Amino acid sequence: MKHIILFLFFFLMISLNNAFARDSIKWTLSPNGLGPIKMNMTLKQAEHVTGEKFNSTKPDPNQAENESCFLVTLKGIDDVSFMISGNKIVRINITSPAYHTSTGAKIGDTESQVRALYKGKLTTEPHHYDPKGHYLTLFEKPDNRGIRFESNGKVITLIYSGNHEEVQYVEDCL
Repeated sequence: MKHIILFLFFFLMISLNNAFARDSIKWTLSPNGLGPIKMNMTLKQAEHVTGEKFNSTKPDPNQAENESCFLVTLKGIDDVSFMISGNKIVRINITSPAYHTSTGAKIGDTESQVRALYKGKLTTEPHHYDPKGHYLTLFEKPDNRGIRFESNGKVITLIYSGNHEEVQYVEDCL
């Protein structure tokens, strides 16, 4: 009987986690956040609105992180990381085509597809490390949050959104 109860408990936990992961893929990324997770939320606030816990809430010294800026991930969500500064979410990174922006852009789209979706609102800059790549960036007023697309010169390879300063960081917290 104990084995059956234990099995049912683990089955229920796995099912709930899988359901959360499926629902999170429906979330869209905008300059203001990802789904119910908004910029400048604390980790506790984000855990409350999602019902999930972060894998860590402290900097990883092995990644040269410190209390002033570090990255965390949320259990059940793959390919998304959250930049934390001042104990608040200041940037969200997306590395999977499973997620898309509020206008429909996703990783793997061409630069021209993304430009068409944002209708002349993006600025283009050369990539710092890929001589063929670009940064396509949108900043919204009045809060001046933004969304940035990194490309290899052809397709989008990374998308992130957040506060003005952090969206412009090239190497996560730098």
